Amino acid sequence: MSNSIQWRRWEKRKEIAGEAGVTVIDSPRDLSPDLATLHNEFPFSNVYQRPTFNLRSREFTNGSSLTALGCVVSKMRVHINGTLNVGGIRTEITEGIIYMSIYATFPTGHNAMLIAKDSSANVTTKDRRRQDRNMSQLAEAKQL
Repeated sequence: MSNSIQWRRWEKRKEIAGEAGVTVIDSPRDLSPDLATLHNEFPFSNVYQRPTFNLRSREFTNGSSLTALGCVVSKMRVHINGTLNVGGIRTEITEGIIYMSIYATFPTGHNAMLIAKDSSANVTTKDRRRQDRNMSQLAEAKQL
């Protein structure tokens, strides 16, 4: 595989999840380099490149799936932050967790909400302005 493809994949990971996402994906590398490589190559070379979903939808879906699993805190934190990084807003995330609680149990939803709360605490002022703007656009769309 060419270095330019690997670089683009690396940059996409950083765009979505920041350094925390890179750390989580690479964390098993010392024990199993193959697992870390597969975890990087398959989603970011194949699935994330598909045209139907935008990054915001992908990250929201990832967070919902991880909420349902309920046992992958580090990955859930990465994808909640990833959703915020690519234009998602806190109220959408919390609403998704509430909805997933129906199917994944309320204790699982409660734990996911605590992770989302911690993740939202790390959102910068610039991110909050963007999220407020997105909320205004959603409110306007609902009125149409």
